[in-house]
Amino acid sequence: EIRPLHDVLIVELEPDKKTTGGGIIIPDTVAEPVRIAKVLAVGPGKSWKSLVTGEWRFWPTEAKPGDRVAFMMANLETKQGSALCYALGGNCGLIRETDVLLVIPEGDNTEVRA
Repeated sequence: EIRPLHDVLIVELEPDKKTTGGGIIIPDTVAEPVRIAKVLAVGPGKSWKSLVTGEWRFWPTEAKPGDRVAFMMANLETKQGSALCYALGGNCGLIRETDVLLVIPEGDNTEVRA
């Protein structure tokens, strides 16, 4: 069993939409920058040292397994800035919780468009 550490999430990407609501076919070269994924596993959280008091603090992970989250796809495909993420086998990937834009409530079928 794979277990993520710190504030890392293992997510399963939802399939890309190949057509719009009106039936227009979207080519593969025009990928959506925002993707939605289901959280499969989460790390316990992140420890950090306060610059003011010098004490170590713990920030627990807010995302839970089963949540649907939206994040920028560039975070999964590129190594830009602090958003270093990895694609796992199949349709899964690793992202940091800080890269999550929003959590979509259960049962909500909202489509996220950038």
